[in-house]
Amino acid sequence: MDSELARLASRAAEQAETIKALSRETGIADSSLHDAINADPDESYKSHPNDKEKKYRLRQWLQENQTDTYSGPADAERDPQEVTRETLEVRHPADKMRSGPPKTEHNNEDPPNPHITGRVAGRQNEDRSDVVSRQRDLYARRREKERARRRQVVRFDYGPVCLAFQGDEHYGNSGCDIDHALRDAELIASTPGMYAVKLGDFVDNFIVNYLEGKNAKPSLAIEEQWMCAQEHLDILSGHSIAVVGGNHDGWSRLETHLDPLRRMVGDGVLYDADQIEFTLKIGSQVSKDVFLRHQYSKGHSQWNETHELERAAKFDHPGRDIYASAHDHSGLHMKVFAMKSGGYCAAIKTGTYKKFDDYAQRKGYPQYENEEVAGALTIHEDGTMVPHHSLKRASEYMQKFYE
Repeated sequence: MDSELARLASRAAEQAETIKALSRETGIADSSLHDAINADPDESYKSHPNDKEKKYRLRQWLQENQTDTYSGPADAERDPQEVTRETLEVRHPADKMRSGPPKTEHNNEDPPNPHITGRVAGRQNEDRSDVVSRQRDLYARRREKERARRRQVVRFDYGPVCLAFQGDEHYGNSGCDIDHALRDAELIASTPGMYAVKLGDFVDNFIVNYLEGKNAKPSLAIEEQWMCAQEHLDILSGHSIAVVGGNHDGWSRLETHLDPLRRMVGDGVLYDADQIEFTLKIGSQVSKDVFLRHQYSKGHSQWNETHELERAAKFDHPGRDIYASAHDHSGLHMKVFAMKSGGYCAAIKTGTYKKFDDYAQRKGYPQYENEEVAGALTIHEDGTMVPHHSLKRASEYMQKFYE
């Protein structure tokens, strides 16, 4: 009995020495170490939360110094560090993270790579050569189309020939004078040697999103507007040589990717939605290059209504003889002017059949109910160009040669 007591006392003394050593190394109070070592592992730890951290620090210290052996009395049965380590079974929450995920049966150091089947991005390039070939063909066709635009020719065996320029009917608008527009078309069709050159904006056609409010209550439905345009073109059947689209006409193409105007223009008539170039040949001597657009984006002037046409002749599109446009609704303006490089050019800007225009009223632009809208240019076999500010007078002029 006495020997057992002596052994326990010796063990307690050794433990006290161990606790003091640990306290010096870890900075943890002796009482906390004593409680940690002698705590019942089956009971939940109920002390202050900071004590968990202290236990964690103690265990870390034991792990870092596990090679050091205990140098206490020789009759100690086990190393106090090992005993203390076994006693502190409460682990820090971060231990599971430090230990890492469990090892798999492969025990590979590198992470696995995915194996994907299906229409993946890389396999979409397996037909790349076919796509490149189709792109090459697209460019070749487009290049030929653009070159063909610059090789267009309208030929007459003899002259004179009169070109009648019309534009900006704006069918569907309540201010459009349809009688005037169709009357001019009938005059062109009935005059020998006179041929129409149409400059766009047959219809009002407010179908684009930012202008749909203007078309909330149209005078005519969009379909009916195009019916009026078809009537106009039917009158000119066989008596027109070129039709260029306007910005109002183009809104259908913009919204639907279809071009109603192209379908309405008869066979054998030059057509483009934006711009037409052609060479007018009369007999064996006369050759005039013609350049048509509904509108020009550069060179507008409040002092000279044909300034953008003259600018195109001098800078943007030089080398042509006849330039024509519409769009501005500023009345009919025609001019034949000399070029510094030699020769003469004609500039024609047509008026509008929309005699009453809300936009012009709002902006304060002048409006003329009885003004001439269409202009004409007679070209003789010797190359002389004669402008006419009245279709009626142009018709009378041409009848002198063919009647």
